[in-house]
Amino acid sequence: MATGSHAGWHSDVWSSLYYGCALRLLASLCFLLIISGIETNPGPGPSTRQAKISTTGELVTQKSIDDVISNEEIKGMFSSLSQQIKKSTEVLRTEIEQLRHEGSENHKIMNETVEKLKGENRLLLTKVQYLENQNRKNNLIFWGIEEISETESKEVSEQKVRQFLVNKLDIECAVSDESLQIEDIFRIGKKED
Repeated sequence: MATGSHAGWHSDVWSSLYYGCALRLLASLCFLLIISGIETNPGPGPSTRQAKISTTGELVTQKSIDDVISNEEIKGMFSSLSQQIKKSTEVLRTEIEQLRHEGSENHKIMNETVEKLKGENRLLLTKVQYLENQNRKNNLIFWGIEEISETESKEVSEQKVRQFLVNKLDIECAVSDESLQIEDIFRIGKKED
């Protein structure tokens, strides 16, 4: 451990060396600047990523800072947009409810119409069945009457039926047309096995 004047001498040497080096370095830099011996760095080449960022980036100027929208303006625009969306949503909701109501009314009308048509259809089916039953009351089907040819005339078929009624069923009034009227006669074809 140094004592007395020895310690002060040590710190003086170091401070003079430090300041001396700093002054020499500063003087050297000033000298280089004066003689313009320092080369400018051209920066990265045009194909590097850094060059692309440098050429496309813009410096922020006071004018561009003034052009930036403030938070209050953004909040106002957001509020306005939010209100417009609410209004549009309400209009759509109203239209949807109106369409639902109209659809419900149309569904009700269609159901009523379908029920009415079902009733009319049932009535018509009943009438058709009644008429078919009335028509069947006057129809008789005879089996086993021999058919001479497929082109047998109605008159020949009628005579065969009348003879069948007289000969097989003992109905004497079947001989003449006055007592037993036959409106139409036809063969229904042979029974297929």
